[in-house]
Order: sequence, then structure tokens, then C-alpha cells
Amino acid sequence: MSIQPYPDSLFAPQTKHLLSIAHQDDEINYTGLMQRWGKDVHFIWMTNGDGLAPFVNEEPLAYAEKRKTETDEVLKTLGRSLDDRICLDYSEIEIYSKFVDVEHKPEKLEEIVSFMHGIGNKIYREIKEFMPDVVWSGQYQQGHPEHDLCHLLTAIAVKQLKEETGKEIAFYHLPEYEYTIFIPMRFNPFYKGVRHTITLNEEEYQLKRKALECYPSQVELFDKFEKVINRLGFCAKIIGKGFDAEDFLKTEHFGPVPEDIDYTKSYHKFEWANYMFDDYEGVKVHFNSQIAVLAGELCKMKYK
Repeated sequence: MSIQPYPDSLFAPQTKHLLSIAHQDDEINYTGLMQRWGKDVHFIWMTNGDGLAPFVNEEPLAYAEKRKTETDEVLKTLGRSLDDRICLDYSEIEIYSKFVDVEHKPEKLEEIVSFMHGIGNKIYREIKEFMPDVVWSGQYQQGHPEHDLCHLLTAIAVKQLKEETGKEIAFYHLPEYEYTIFIPMRFNPFYKGVRHTITLNEEEYQLKRKALECYPSQVELFDKFEKVINRLGFCAKIIGKGFDAEDFLKTEHFGPVPEDIDYTKSYHKFEWANYMFDDYEGVKVHFNSQIAVLAGELCKMKYK
């Protein structure tokens, strides 16, 4: 589907924006967008960022503090006040354990749903207190289960607030990745929803590169993304116009969240494509038997 123009009011100085995302660094690929938002902005990070601690042999709480400090440096680089952000501080590791327990310890389902609902309550209260015109979150795309959880809980909150207040709150999503990182920061070619883009000017791009440097803990991951992007650009050159990592990073994709999303259905036809190679202590994270089950329960509930 072709790229469509976004509403003129989206980046008006008076428009209030709220970003609700799962992890420290989920924002980094959209710092161009963040530079175009006005002064009235609120940021929510759902987790404390401890998820990779076991893989780098660090103590989870210490690693989490490092990740949160890195994110604060990104905000300061972009000229944003730290008063405009909140980290809900939920452990990635704990959330992952609950994902697999949905399938393997079904007797705990009520307890797990209550835990996830509690996270949603906090997101709801943050949105209600700030009352933005636009809410942004990661795309519900079955690339990462915590991206999907954060989007789901945010979507429920936005829907409920619109019903309660009558305020028209626009809800936009940001593609992160799927098929591991084979499709990074772009909508799947088969995505049928509305797509928008912005192209960063040189000043915006240089500030984005500077923000990327605020994440020394993620250098290895960013390098993997850059290699994938360059390979995709080379393949594109064979059939048409190629690109490199700089071209790729200068364009940011986003779009309105379709109102008819069924959060119990995966975007992918086959389960193997969901959360590829994602596991908790060797137990595979699944969509159909875990995240979809949670979505079915949570979508029936109200926040307060």
C-alpha cells in the first residue's frame, strides 16, 4: 500500500503526545518523530530493562539501572525534561516467566491476568492524568511479546478513555521488528493499514545518531540491525533503488492503529513466525497459547 499524508495537526505545537512503550531503546528508532512533537509530551516505559541481564552476566537490578540511565541520556540529548517520563519498573524477566506459565501452569491464569491487568491500570492512569491528543506505542506485530503486551494494554486504556470522556484520542503505532529482526522498523510488505512516513533533515538525523550513542549497552544489537539494513538495501538495489543504513534511518514509518484489530489473532499465518527464537529459560514463548489467551481475558476487563 502506498504512503499516505498524515494529518496537518499531528505535529502542531499545541498537540499533546504520549509515548507508551515496553523497553529502554524502543524509542530510539523514532527520535525523528520525537523531535517534531511539541513541548507537551509524556513518556511511559513499561519495563525496567533487565531482560538481557542474564545474557551479559550482570545482576538484573544493576543492569536495569544502567538501561534506565541510558534512556534518560536519550531524552536529555533530545532536549526533553526527565519530569516528562515515568518508568513503571516491571521486570522483563518476571513478565516472561508469566507468559510461559499461561501455557504450562494454567492453574495460575487468574493470578497472571490480574498481574497484567495491574500493569494496564497504571498505563491507564498515566494516560488519563495527562489526557493526550495522540498516543503512540509499538506495533502489535508478534515480533516481541512485551512489545505486544504494552501495545495491548495501551490500546485497552485508549479505548476506555475515549468511551469515558468522549475525547477523540488518536492512536498510532510504530513498527519495531518481526521475523527476529529481518523486517526492522518497517511495516510488513503485506500490511494493509494506512502508512505514513517522515524524512529527517540533516539536523534531525545527526541528533538521532547522537541519541543512538547514548546506548553503549546495546551496541552489539544496533550493529546487527545495521548489518540487516545494509543487506536489505543491497537486495533492493538488485531489483530497483537500493539504500544504506543512513538512508534507512532518515525515514521513519508510522500509522494509525486499525480500529478492527482482533488482539487474539496473530498477524502471521503460522505460529512458528511469532516471537521467533524467543524463550524463557528454554521454554518457548508462543502467541496462540500464551499472549492470545491473555489478550482474550484482558480485553474483557476495565481499568480504574
